[in-house]
Amino acid sequence: DEDKGARIYGELTRLANKHRSDKGTMDHTHDSGWNGFVHNYCDFYQAHLEPIRLSARKVLEVGVWFGGSLRMWRDYFPNALIYGFDSDLSQVQGELGERIILKQGDQSKREDLAALSHTDWDLIVDDGGHTMEQQQVTLAALFPKLRPGGYYILEDLFTSFFPEFGLEPD
Repeated sequence: DEDKGARIYGELTRLANKHRSDKGTMDHTHDSGWNGFVHNYCDFYQAHLEPIRLSARKVLEVGVWFGGSLRMWRDYFPNALIYGFDSDLSQVQGELGERIILKQGDQSKREDLAALSHTDWDLIVDDGGHTMEQQQVTLAALFPKLRPGGYYILEDLFTSFFPEFGLEPD
């Protein structure tokens, strides 16, 4: 199965599927929490992130859920420390390894985001709470901490158009 995926997909998609991240293409089992919903982001990500694969030293993902994406980033960026930031770390499953560091906090609170004191992130991925307010606060707080030439990826912008994620009627 994994060999077939390596032939069809790029390395980052293979890692996403291996670690059961929704960023990949795998149809997840009913008990995985994904209910078969996948994003297929990795081909796009790999096309843009391959040039920093070996040089990246600090990667941050806001919103870690079960930890699959953290393991994916850990394996994809062999020389980077991978930081995960989430309001609820109790759902993280499995061994993360030495290069993954978890921080707990609320991404809608600037003071919690300020605890991420690094100012030279190579990559920041916001896959957190998905409300427009959370995405805006996080972008305002963290974008200035990105190193020159670094990447800031904001996932799931489509949720900004859903009332259940805070869309205002006007």
